[in-house]
Amino acid sequence: MNTPTQHAGFAYDSLADDEYEFIRKLIYQHSRINLGENKKLLVMARLPNRVRANNLQSYKDYCALLASSKGPEELIHLIDAIATNHTYFFREKVHFETLETVFLPKIIESNEMTPIRAWCAGCSTGEESYSLAITLNQTLKQIPWQMDCSDISTFALEKARKGYFNNQAVAKMDPKIQEDYLSKQNKDNETIFEITHELKKHMSFHKLNLLERPWPFHHKFNIIFCRNVMIYFDKETKQELIEYLYDQLAPGGYLFIGLVESLLGIKHKFKFVQPSVFQKT
Repeated sequence: MNTPTQHAGFAYDSLADDEYEFIRKLIYQHSRINLGENKKLLVMARLPNRVRANNLQSYKDYCALLASSKGPEELIHLIDAIATNHTYFFREKVHFETLETVFLPKIIESNEMTPIRAWCAGCSTGEESYSLAITLNQTLKQIPWQMDCSDISTFALEKARKGYFNNQAVAKMDPKIQEDYLSKQNKDNETIFEITHELKKHMSFHKLNLLERPWPFHHKFNIIFCRNVMIYFDKETKQELIEYLYDQLAPGGYLFIGLVESLLGIKHKFKFVQPSVFQKT
């Protein structure tokens, strides 16, 4: 018989079905992230640090904490643990390439808005938002632009706002882009890259649950990146989100979703442009 992996008295593989169901429903209720029955291993991989951080000995104790008066405070850390994902600069590169060569020129030609506005929804730790910002800055040149970035994770958003990245995050960046937009420094015997102030000054960061209104925006967007966010949502939640994203776009604006995502089965008013890119006409 297999013995659960132990660390300081805590069994890593001891999450009972009813405990998982409690955590799954709590996460859905407060973030609309839909963890199916096949995500139990993901939860077990993400939560041991939170159990230890609270000096607890089991997932049962952790569920009791979430159900207590201290639950709302810990819930922030729980959602952080589940929602934060690995990413890197210029992930799904085709979007940035076609944005630069095809879509931004069309926006420039038809746009009456100043500045041109973009929103990176679900920006995680910032790699995607800064990749988008670099693309905007290089393409628009002297044309004014502004960008909003949002995420539900407090931890991820704070990291994004600071704009510090390690070698792994920038490994696939063009060396010239690194030179133009990141300053290299040594911190605690580690090479760290910091986004330049020149780029940051165009950007604002917001803690935001996409399914809670009102959103803090008083303008429409020419570009919305909402990539690899809907993979966490059920069909009902996707439908609701797509309707709000449509309303948030300016006429002629573009919505980018993840390459593995689609709007199949979702009622919407968008014009299909190419796989994972849609336009408000």
